[in-house]
Amino acid sequence: MKLRFRWKFWKNGINEDVEQHRKIYIGDIPEIDDDISYDLLKLETDDDNGSVEGKEDESGTETDFDLSKVKQQQPRGRSGSLTMRRNSIRSGKTKTVITPKLGKNIHFPSNIIVSSRYTWYNFIPKNALEQLRRIVNTYFVLMCLVQTFADSPVSPLTTATPLIFVMLVTALKQGYEDWLRHCSDDLVNNRIVTIVKDGILLCVKAKELEVGNIVKVEAEEQVPADILVVGSSDDFLRCQISTTNLDGETNLKIRYCPSGLPTLKASEDFKYLHGVIECDQPSADLYIFSGSILIPSETLANQQMSITSHTIFHFNLGSRKKSGKASSTAGSSRSVLQNLIHGGSTSQNDKFLTPPEPQSPISGNRQESPSGMSFLSNPTSNFIQIAISMDNIALRGTRLKNTDYIYGVVIYTGRDTRLALNSKITNTKFSTVEKSVNAFLCLFIILLILFVSVCTGLHFLLLNSDSFDGKKAWYLEWDGNSTSAFYIFNTCATFLVLFNYIIPISLYVTMELQKFFGSKFFVYDVDMRCPVTGQPPLCNTSDLNEELGQIEYLFSDKTGTLTQNVMQFRYCSVNENRYDFKEDDQLYLVDDSVGVNDLVEPSKSPSIAKFLRTLALCHTVQLMPHRRPSFDYAVGFPFKKNKVTTKMKAASSLFTLETDGKYSIPGILANWEFQGSSPDEKALLEACCKLGVIYLGDKENVMTLEIFGRTQTFKQHYVLEFDADRKCMSVIVEDEEGQIWLLCKGAESSIISKTEHGPIKTTLKHVVDFAMMGMRTLAVAERKLSRSEFLQFSREIKQARRMVKNREERMREIYASMERGLTILGATGVEDQLQEGVPETLQMLSAAGIRVWMITGDKVETAVNVAISCGLVTSATNQLFATNYISVEEVLNRMAELDAEMIPGDNTTLIIDGDTLAIAFEHCPLLLRKVSMQAYRVVCCRMGPLQKSQVVGMVKSSPMKPITAAVGDGANDVAMIQEAHIGIGILGKEGRQAARCSDFAIARFMFLRKAILVHGHYFYVRIAILSIYFFYKNLVFILPQFFYCIDSGFSGQSLFNAFFLTLYNIFFSACPIFVYGLQEQTYSAETLLAKPHLYKELTRNNYLTWEKFIIWHLQAIYHALVIYYVPRLTWSTLNAEYNDWASFGTMIYCGVLSVTHVKMFEFIKFVSGWTIFSFFYSLVALICLTGIFSEVDLRPISFSLNPGDFHGAYFNIMRFIDFWLVIFLVTTVALIPDFTCRVIVNSWPTIKKIFKRMRKAIKLNRIHRKSFYIPHHHVSLLFSNRSGRLTISTTTLTSTISKQNP
Repeated sequence: MKLRFRWKFWKNGINEDVEQHRKIYIGDIPEIDDDISYDLLKLETDDDNGSVEGKEDESGTETDFDLSKVKQQQPRGRSGSLTMRRNSIRSGKTKTVITPKLGKNIHFPSNIIVSSRYTWYNFIPKNALEQLRRIVNTYFVLMCLVQTFADSPVSPLTTATPLIFVMLVTALKQGYEDWLRHCSDDLVNNRIVTIVKDGILLCVKAKELEVGNIVKVEAEEQVPADILVVGSSDDFLRCQISTTNLDGETNLKIRYCPSGLPTLKASEDFKYLHGVIECDQPSADLYIFSGSILIPSETLANQQMSITSHTIFHFNLGSRKKSGKASSTAGSSRSVLQNLIHGGSTSQNDKFLTPPEPQSPISGNRQESPSGMSFLSNPTSNFIQIAISMDNIALRGTRLKNTDYIYGVVIYTGRDTRLALNSKITNTKFSTVEKSVNAFLCLFIILLILFVSVCTGLHFLLLNSDSFDGKKAWYLEWDGNSTSAFYIFNTCATFLVLFNYIIPISLYVTMELQKFFGSKFFVYDVDMRCPVTGQPPLCNTSDLNEELGQIEYLFSDKTGTLTQNVMQFRYCSVNENRYDFKEDDQLYLVDDSVGVNDLVEPSKSPSIAKFLRTLALCHTVQLMPHRRPSFDYAVGFPFKKNKVTTKMKAASSLFTLETDGKYSIPGILANWEFQGSSPDEKALLEACCKLGVIYLGDKENVMTLEIFGRTQTFKQHYVLEFDADRKCMSVIVEDEEGQIWLLCKGAESSIISKTEHGPIKTTLKHVVDFAMMGMRTLAVAERKLSRSEFLQFSREIKQARRMVKNREERMREIYASMERGLTILGATGVEDQLQEGVPETLQMLSAAGIRVWMITGDKVETAVNVAISCGLVTSATNQLFATNYISVEEVLNRMAELDAEMIPGDNTTLIIDGDTLAIAFEHCPLLLRKVSMQAYRVVCCRMGPLQKSQVVGMVKSSPMKPITAAVGDGANDVAMIQEAHIGIGILGKEGRQAARCSDFAIARFMFLRKAILVHGHYFYVRIAILSIYFFYKNLVFILPQFFYCIDSGFSGQSLFNAFFLTLYNIFFSACPIFVYGLQEQTYSAETLLAKPHLYKELTRNNYLTWEKFIIWHLQAIYHALVIYYVPRLTWSTLNAEYNDWASFGTMIYCGVLSVTHVKMFEFIKFVSGWTIFSFFYSLVALICLTGIFSEVDLRPISFSLNPGDFHGAYFNIMRFIDFWLVIFLVTTVALIPDFTCRVIVNSWPTIKKIFKRMRKAIKLNRIHRKSFYIPHHHVSLLFSNRSGRLTISTTTLTSTISKQNP
């Protein structure tokens, strides 16, 4: 049988063009086509093909379709053949559809979380393929093949052994990291969770959860998947969750059961719950969700009756037992349900004239009755729709708090969960050093090709010449055909094998290990731990360590980054008066004309009382316990220490505990606290409580306030939550007199434009004053609604909630239509204090040559004031504004004016807002970049997340290509952090989304000082010297082979034994430079912090410029010439007992190691025990390994370990003093010029200073030229062990000059 659901759109057309969404089946419910609409009309049965049909009574009213009969009529092993008929509202026609089989949740991913990259069976091939993506590894694999198939002068093992070693070390490192991921995954996937199946609690592993399962989460447990909360132990069907693991926010979030569902508190209640959830497809957005639940009305009625009957009798679908008391109870329950559905009121709502409206699930439903359900046609419809939003969802990774347990329907599992979707890796960033290394590597490959080409060409030149007594080169293996392809290939391959060691194969693995272990110094730095929380810094990627030493532009957020994000209510404006809320929790009237502040009693001022009442009602803050209290003690409550009346107890959900008829409130906050997503709202509510207007909580949407000792209740109908487009939030409440009010607060730029009454100009002036003092400002307004306006709004909002597509956009439009014609009540000023050490940190970064830009979403006045407070803007700063320009012509003219005013290098600060920036980005991006980068500092105000990233991208793409860093703490900073070369997250109060998406994370802004000036300095110097030294030592190693080719007539003879070629980069030369890369300190941390200007020595990749690269390798060429030709020229005078090829190659090899190791002492500034050990290790490794290879026959292990001519040569040559004298001579001759130049370069500033003073003295005629004489003993040269600088002591010199000057 085929299933075909037919349906009509709602007559208002709200649900047209519904996109495909995820459908989740709960219990036994017919399968629904993919194109099902929420406006599903009533189905009725028709007797077709022997199917069961619905009956009609005498009046023609159709009975409800019985879903249980569908199940009962289905033959086993196949779908039933039930046909159904429904009535169309529009046409009244009857159409036939076919009953489906029961819906099943298939094609959804499992709940297994896999963060690992490998499995036990694919690790080797997958890791090998990933490593072969590196050009160096691929190159050496090709070289192994060449050595295998060509007539190679050395064994293929000389290339294969270091390649295997490098790839093995890399594989072990990556395998270990992946093993840790596997362990973490196993802990998560095998965690025991509880599910409800057929009314019974079962324990299963988390990885066995499926979409549609009903899971029970106990207190303090983590939610195992993304679930829809459908039941709670809380009396008001709510729960608290901690999202710290997800976004890092410390304040608890409130989640509610969807309005319209029956109260589900026990596992048996879910046995009769059937329905369909249609919701969004998986998304990475942590804050947006929309969907609906379709529940058969028969199921909902039976479920409600089962719960409210208070008997053990349950009504099964389609098989009700009509007997005695149970039947009457069911009828009573049905009446109660219908009363609730059609607007019946409860005792709490009897005093209000307006029937209770369904609470918006978006605004946080707090109803326990199903009055929020929506019928899709008429009261006898088959399906009921219940809207769901993010306030009903608990995401995977969150933890249940202050609630005994909750039940939830699994809607997303495994890789579809928000946590998994937010764990994806962002675009790969490459450091400046890595780019330079790649460029140097390309140059060495070109050099290798040049060596091979020259040697091959000269080989064939000698082969075809008669320079050997008129004969061909007799020593070349020539078959008589020098132009054969095989001979040409074999000759090229021979020289390619000889010179391929110029490529540093172990460079990349050494850099990886150095970065990995080096990052631990950053993470374990105790000076960068948060003194309050103990939070250490985080290094999310070690590939960018050295970039911390290259920063030229730093882009910083303001709130939570430069400031503490701890809000304190300080000022307010009410009825054209400005008030100051001081530390003594009193309100003072500010009179600037006389400079006197008068104490004000809020209870005696109706305007202030109304203002405070509005603040106490217009919020989304909840008063929740730290931990749900037991029934043995009374409830604590904030700010009050007196008795709580019975009326207050009845009005608030908090007062449910009684102890001998008395209600005590011990201490401030005691076991209760305000919980809200906005720290501003919490600060305002706490200030209201201190001023006498106390929010006592809510019960069944009835908010209770104690206003100066008198309790008042307000019915909350709707909450119009804040969004970035409207920049405000509102509530619709009804007072005890039946008057309906819309209360609104938000940014003054949004509120003022919507107001028509009240002291608008004065309030706006006060807002500007508050902003100039660095306050965060909010405007407060109200509007009285007529009953017709409210009912129209209620109808529109109900229709919008049933939408799936564009639900949020439609609701914003409805909200905006209500938030108009407002009356301004006043404004607030909330202080967000600077973090500790921010001014000092910014001052030090400026001294280090880093240009700091502040990018914030706050208004211009607030941003400028904070910039002044933190030292970005000083009294000597020339402030240039580009704000409040709305036309293209104005922006172009202003940009041209600024370009003419700008003086490069001057102390100029550009202040620009988001609107001006958007126009400039579109019409004059190049001029904007020129003007901005000419300014020393820039303050960007009213910026959105996209604009923040655009500003960073603009600077990155400038011709100078500066290195940029971005620091922020909120989700709106993520785009900026990911756009910059280095992203630094602040582990602050706005969450950890920025920290998770960043490259580094710190707990306080002040830790940037050490992170950049110290760790950045160390990271860059270490990796820069390490990488360039690798190229240097390989060039020194391979050039003697080229010189030997000349002496050997380009025969392809190898100078070094294959053993030396294999172990050079692995054992004999790698350890000292690796230790250097881990612990080198050019200056102490104290010196770097005391002298920030030292940071300028590193920027623009100063250590890896082409000039430095050429200098290093000119030295390498000179060292190679000395290493080869000093033994070569003295060879004839040495002892004849070791006058052979193997001994000559050994002497050259030892000379290479001696020169390259001693060369390191030229730039080592920090010597420790590990430094000495590394050199000792290299020496011992050389002696031991070479001695074993030279003296022990290793051919039984491998034939390639045959020493051949090298047998006995090593210890034989070491017996003679001649060998040691030659090595000493080679090292001395090679390195004396280097050390001399180093001393001169390091001392040149001091020498210049001395001669400058001399010239100045001569010019002023303080001494006579003829009598100017400095005895030799008056000048002392001192070498500093740490810096290697040459300093001239001028004490004696000055006294001598003064004596000779009469």
